[in-house]
Amino acid sequence: MSRLIVLVLLCSPEGGVLALRSDDRQKNLTQDSPDPLWEDPLSWGHPQVEKTQSHQASAVGARAQARIHVEQVDSEKPSAKEILLAVGGGTGAGAGTGKPEMDRDIIRRRRGQGMRYQDKLVLGLMVAAYFIALLFTASLAYRQATNNSPVRFYADPRVEALMIDSSDLDDFIWTFIQPPKTVQLCVQGLMPLPALLAHLAENVVEWQGGYYRHIFSFSLDLTPFLVHAEPQDRSTTSAESDSVAGGISEDEIKLLRRFLQENTNELATVKLMKEVHWDCWEELATNIKQKIRQRGFEGLIHVCWTNTETLTVYQNNSWANFLHMSVTRVLLGLSVFGYLWYLPYMWWRQKGPQLHPQFRVNMDIAEYWQLIGDKISERGFDQ
Repeated sequence: MSRLIVLVLLCSPEGGVLALRSDDRQKNLTQDSPDPLWEDPLSWGHPQVEKTQSHQASAVGARAQARIHVEQVDSEKPSAKEILLAVGGGTGAGAGTGKPEMDRDIIRRRRGQGMRYQDKLVLGLMVAAYFIALLFTASLAYRQATNNSPVRFYADPRVEALMIDSSDLDDFIWTFIQPPKTVQLCVQGLMPLPALLAHLAENVVEWQGGYYRHIFSFSLDLTPFLVHAEPQDRSTTSAESDSVAGGISEDEIKLLRRFLQENTNELATVKLMKEVHWDCWEELATNIKQKIRQRGFEGLIHVCWTNTETLTVYQNNSWANFLHMSVTRVLLGLSVFGYLWYLPYMWWRQKGPQLHPQFRVNMDIAEYWQLIGDKISERGFDQ
């Protein structure tokens, strides 16, 4: 025989005999069809059987064509109309191809596609509402920053509340270049403390690897004794010396005059870096330490003084006031990318003249010691 035929006898309800044909032809048919083919061996070659096989092959081909059609539909780029229908049509969509299996595949894919578009739309609306809220709050802040005040320049209110309503050089200098308000002579008494007891005591500080407890601390105000210091490059015959107060050099005066007359940058600021000098103040600090030790204090005595102050002068206009507000910086931080624009923009636009006014303590240390010497004790300063 040219081929091997294996017959498996089974009992059928009709009393006939069924056989499973397992040969090369059946093997090929099984690979093409998802179900094994059971047929009556007596009807091999019968027209009805061949018709049934033809219908099964047609069904397999139809399913394959349906899959290809669905894949083509998925791969095509949807039009604007299809996207709108997917968003507004809900999660259910009808299909009328007449083939149930193909209709189910199309409905399943349309439902998933519609839900994806709807999720994207909801996410986009949430992001849009978030940024609209930020813009609305920013508009309110800008309205608040707008004012009709005649003030032209004002100082940082956190340091000093100073302002002028003109661009005159003399007015600017006499108003803003005033002696610092925070110049003080500070004295602290510290007692060494074992590390094991540091967490049990109060007013404990760590300094240079050791622990110390505050025994006393007092500050002496030097503001009443401050006057303008004459810069070394200021000539006594210059015109500026007769019209303005001392404390800044001639080059800085020319720079300030040019800024007040020609400036067009509404965000530019004037930075005043004030510095105070006091000749031989270290000798005064030594006298204070010796007096306290003579009174019986055996701890560490630290004497220092604050002799610098920085004052920033701003221009009074709506855009500058808006950008300097704290709420604006908060909104820019909430916008995620706002600070990427704000920081370099402000760094570039706020550039202006920097002045270095000089001041001095108009009192000799011997005279000052006569004022405070008899009031210093081991407990600090006795008033």
